[in-house]
Amino acid sequence: MQTFQLSASPGHLIRRLHQFSTSLWANIVSNQITSPQFGILNFLADHAGCDQTTLGSSVFLDRASTTEIVGRMTKRGLICRVKDPKDMRRWKLTLTDLGYRTYAELAPLSLVHNNCLVEALSKPNQLQFLGYLQEILNVDPELRVTEQVRQVSNSDSPISGREVQQAALD
Repeated sequence: MQTFQLSASPGHLIRRLHQFSTSLWANIVSNQITSPQFGILNFLADHAGCDQTTLGSSVFLDRASTTEIVGRMTKRGLICRVKDPKDMRRWKLTLTDLGYRTYAELAPLSLVHNNCLVEALSKPNQLQFLGYLQEILNVDPELRVTEQVRQVSNSDSPISGREVQQAALD
């Protein structure tokens, strides 16, 4: 039986890239504010007073994560959270002065972080790489399993990880 080739596995490589990005973030941008927290600061800098649900969906966080992160950021004095007087079920969010100062301090560093992530690629390849990431993330999750993978997975013969991997790339 042939072993699964991690070096040809998109999932494994994406996980490694995420680890690399997280490490760079901590070393370049902040070891106190995480990338998701910065995403919230970034969004609220332009959308003061938005509701928590809109914030979460805009920065691609699920409801539980959004609630937890906003709660922590509120306790740290970065976000002001008040009930919406028109709908008491909703929270309206704004950055505090500390939140704005933190955002202003970290925004240029996040650009350095982004540049470091892709500096090994030529400028045209950087744009192509970003385009591929955006294309992958815009695909309907139901359509992500290709017909070739379904055929290999449904066959009666035992299959190797390499066959599934190759079918996914075909």
